[in-house]
Parts: sequence; structure tokens; C-alpha cells
Amino acid sequence: MVIKVYISGISASKEIKKRQQRALLILDSCKVDYEPIDITEPGLEAMREFMVQNSKVREPNKTPLSPQFFNDDVYCGDFEDFDSAVEINEVFPFLKLESNGADFQYTFNNVNNTKTTNGDHDKGDTRKSITPEKEENDEGEVIKDSSEKDDGDGDAKGEEEDDEFWAQDDSKKRKKEDDEIEEESKQSNEVEIENEDASKRLKTDGIEDEVEEAAEEEEVEEEKPEVKSEKIDEEEEAVEEEEEDNFWAGKGD
Repeated sequence: MVIKVYISGISASKEIKKRQQRALLILDSCKVDYEPIDITEPGLEAMREFMVQNSKVREPNKTPLSPQFFNDDVYCGDFEDFDSAVEINEVFPFLKLESNGADFQYTFNNVNNTKTTNGDHDKGDTRKSITPEKEENDEGEVIKDSSEKDDGDGDAKGEEEDDEFWAQDDSKKRKKEDDEIEEESKQSNEVEIENEDASKRLKTDGIEDEVEEAAEEEEVEEEKPEVKSEKIDEEEEAVEEEEEDNFWAGKGD
């Protein structure tokens, strides 16, 4: 089984970028074998469509946001589900994998308890910390917390650009579907024209046959009067001969 993490390599949203980085860092820390799939890469349109169709949507009429997690083709959840699993040390159940026990617990104990001092990790822990970095002033007050979300125009603009990317993708798919429908309609029209031409040819051939048959019948009808006329002439000639014979016979008497 392969864990597949669907990410967006061109996302303009800082929040999405941070989520993707955090997710991959945690998977590396847990020594999970996974395959990152950048759905914005050319040639991966089918993978992008698969993710969109099979992922959770948090808001109506919105596209699922990366990262999205799958175990092969089985959906595991989105980043919020993943992050919740991290908090309760249930990453392996979330990914539908068998836990590696002590190593898993050790990893998360060290990752979650790692503290930074002036940007350096505590000695004895060689793993990269995923704990949000904080900057403090001389009085110990936090002046910057990297775990805080970047509010403002920057992230909003990034989300707008992401929405625009998906809108363009949908537009391309709709255009492709329209082109396919137009091509099918064109082919259907060509078939109909061919059928009409064939029907016309058959009809024309039929008319020609009918005309030819009618002409033959007319010829036959024309021949019949000639035969009848010949018979009448023969009968009249026989009557005349008979009358002539009778006449001369009477003369002899």
C-alpha cells in the first residue's frame, strides 16, 4: 500500500503551502513511505480529477484544498483530519497503516517536545522540529509566532488565485466537453446526410424502374391493337370472298 499525498506546487496561498510543508515533514518524521503528487503538473489531469471527485469539500461549491491523503485509492482525509490525528498520535490509523509502535511514539514525543533556543534544536535530538517558532523580546513577550495564520490581503489574494486556477481548469474541461459534443453532432449530421443521399438514390432508381416498366406496358398495349386490326382485316376479307362466291354461284343458276 502506498500513501499518496496530493499537493499543489503552484498554490499562491501561504496557508496551503505551510500545510503541505508541515504534512510532508510529519510523514518524514514518522518514516512513512509516501508519494507526493503535484496535481498542477502537466499530464496529471486525470490524477487531479480523481482527487477532486474523491476528496472532502469543506465549503459548498468549492474545490477540495490540498493536501489530501489517500492510501492507494482509498481516501483518508484532508489536512484538518490529518492534523487532528497528529494531535492525538493517531497518524498511522488515519493513514490506514499498521503502527510501528515504540518508534512512532518516540518520534512524536521528540517532535512535539522539541524546543528551540535562538533557532537551534536542543542537544540530543537530531530530528527537525515541527514546533512553530516564536520570537520573544527581552521581557519574554512573544512578538512573532509562526503558527499564527497570515491574515490579510496576501493570503486572500492567494486563495483567489487558487480559485481562478480551478475555474480555468473547469473552463478547459467544459470546452473539451463542448468540442466533443460538437464533433459528435457533426458526425451525426454527416451520417444523416449520407442516409438521405442513399435514400434519394434508391428513390431515383425506383422511379426509373417504374418509368421503364410503364414504357414496356405501353409498347405491349400498342402492339395489341395491331394484332386485333389484322384479325378484323382477315375476317372482312373472308366475308367478301364468301359473298363473291355466292354471287357467281347465283349467276350460274
